[in-house]
Amino acid sequence: MLQVVLLPLLLQVSASTDSLSLTEALARARTSRAEAIGISARVEERRAERRLSGRPSNPTVEYSTVAADETRRLSVTQPLGSLPRLGLERASADAQVAAARADSAQRMANLERDVARAYFAAAAAERRVRLLEDLVRLADSLGALAVRRATLGDISDLDRLQLTLEATRARLQLSRALEVRTTRRADLARELAWESPLPPVPSTSLSDGLSDAILAPSFAVEEVPEVQRARAASDAARLSARSLRWARLPVPGVLLQREWSRVPGVPTLTRLGLSVPLPLFSLGNEAMDASVARARLAEAQATEAELEATRALAVARARTEESARRARLASDSLVVGVVQLREGAVRLYDAGRTSVLQVLEALRAERDAQLLAVDELLAFQEARADLAAVAGRSPTFPNR
Repeated sequence: MLQVVLLPLLLQVSASTDSLSLTEALARARTSRAEAIGISARVEERRAERRLSGRPSNPTVEYSTVAADETRRLSVTQPLGSLPRLGLERASADAQVAAARADSAQRMANLERDVARAYFAAAAAERRVRLLEDLVRLADSLGALAVRRATLGDISDLDRLQLTLEATRARLQLSRALEVRTTRRADLARELAWESPLPPVPSTSLSDGLSDAILAPSFAVEEVPEVQRARAASDAARLSARSLRWARLPVPGVLLQREWSRVPGVPTLTRLGLSVPLPLFSLGNEAMDASVARARLAEAQATEAELEATRALAVARARTEESARRARLASDSLVVGVVQLREGAVRLYDAGRTSVLQVLEALRAERDAQLLAVDELLAFQEARADLAAVAGRSPTFPNR
């Protein structure tokens, strides 16, 4: 009977701890998010458009008959104006595919950045809840100690009341942290397209990668997908403008015509001719001018994209390095110091050698320092994810 009662409880506990690493979260987002599917579809669309480019114009076939003399006429016209442009159009389509690939890489990096930020925000919320639960238990034990000492007459009722109120403050903060944890879990589930009713629980530590973040990795501006996209788009616009220059040439078309009749004595005629567009050298001037303007604009945008990427990489790298220093300082020095301060204050208070005010100050200092350390760790993870997104990389990129 005991096994029957305990088995559902064990299953519930195991189901409620559906832990998920950052690598698993990113892999799930890449396969489950509709946005990720749309990102790959953009590249497929450009590839389909490339297959349509670089093809010569289709011939025109015309067949007619005259009932009076039973004359038949078959005409085939093949325009040749597209022949000088085939190579340029194909190269322009290749550049557009390259731009689509770079744009997809940047969009996927931005998607993974959002997943990583939501993941570590949920991890930070879990960490805050655990810290505040520990502080609530500590405040309760100090409150119980204050009640005993007040009963013995060692401290006043005012001191006992102050410790009791401190425990109440800790519970208020814990309630707020529980609310934030629920929100952050819901945000993470949204980013992952999570289908289970139980929210995912992050298993990757907030300090992941902190020990290796002495210097943030440097990336070449030329490797940034946004710069590659802008350069490829500029190449496509330039090639398109060159193609339209060739379109102005009056390249003649070929005409082949055959005419025959069933009437005896009427000869069969075969004609071969050329067709020239009129007026000469003025066809498509407006389209060419507009294309040249678009090419100049695309070149300027590519230059601006490179400048912006240089700035963004420098800012993101500095932010990552400094946030790593602050996180290490808060975790290794500040938290250790305030824990020692609180333990010393409690020992002195237990021995009756200090007042309750020093204990309260030590408790508050520990609470603020612990929460500050969580905030700094979260800021480091967000800065690291932002740096990866600016460089067009996954948040799990190796330091180099």
